[in-house]
Amino acid sequence: MKYLLIFIFILTTKISFSQSIIIITGNDAYKYIGQKVDVLDNLYDGKITSDSTAVFHMGEKTSSPRMTIIYISKDRGRKFPMDPRIVEKLQRIKQRFYGAVTGTAQAPQMIITGHPGPMPRQLGKM
Repeated sequence: MKYLLIFIFILTTKISFSQSIIIITGNDAYKYIGQKVDVLDNLYDGKITSDSTAVFHMGEKTSSPRMTIIYISKDRGRKFPMDPRIVEKLQRIKQRFYGAVTGTAQAPQMIITGHPGPMPRQLGKM
């Protein structure tokens, strides 16, 4: 009986602390300001600067408000700058970013930091 109670306690604790994953589109990001979500959508625009900071816009090009993803490389271009041609490759398929939605309802954004390379670690195909 004692072990059964311990098992039930552990199970309920684990369930209560686990978070469900919320997957949204770029067009719905304004509804999730302050929450951590997965954004799964097409990139319609993007730019990579010389210091490997990337700015992507997600969702429909005509939609408003638009979701902006700001990716800041941890090395900031010192070792492996991101190739600006990566934007064209990323636009071919839906991309997935995980993080907290910040900004305002009129301009939702997500700021992600990571390691440089051919593709940031946070970018996932689906």
